[in-house]
Amino acid sequence: ELEKFKKIVFKEFDDDISRDPQCRFSVCRKALSDFKKLAPSTDTLAEAMVYYVERVCEFSFYAGDLWEQYYDSAVSDFRSMLKFLMKNDMLEAMMPRVVQIMAWCWPCGDRCVRNPCRNAARRVSTIPKPGVDPLRSAPGFSCWIIL
Repeated sequence: ELEKFKKIVFKEFDDDISRDPQCRFSVCRKALSDFKKLAPSTDTLAEAMVYYVERVCEFSFYAGDLWEQYYDSAVSDFRSMLKFLMKNDMLEAMMPRVVQIMAWCWPCGDRCVRNPCRNAARRVSTIPKPGVDPLRSAPGFSCWIIL
């Protein structure tokens, strides 16, 4: 079922523009919701969530400037992914992929971290514990949340 979910996400956010990707967040969120109902392991659910955000951010990197709602949705899904990873003590294990997501999003402008790869690696030690609001707990942590 994970592969079925990934195919849905890839179809929506295929970075080959010639295939006319739809970029429908609603389709991917429904697919993720349906996937969650299958009660996958925490690791498998984390894989699905990270893959989804990877596709969204990689697509925006290659497609260029997109509409504001796209970025609002991407930020919302990135937050959900991070909260899930922190709650399940999986953020450090997924850090290389989170760093890559941040690198894809880096060209978005001043709201982004100037050197996401270097700064993200330093921030592993400042990741809040589960149950702690990351927006209020660590100075500068908002760079993880904003994209």
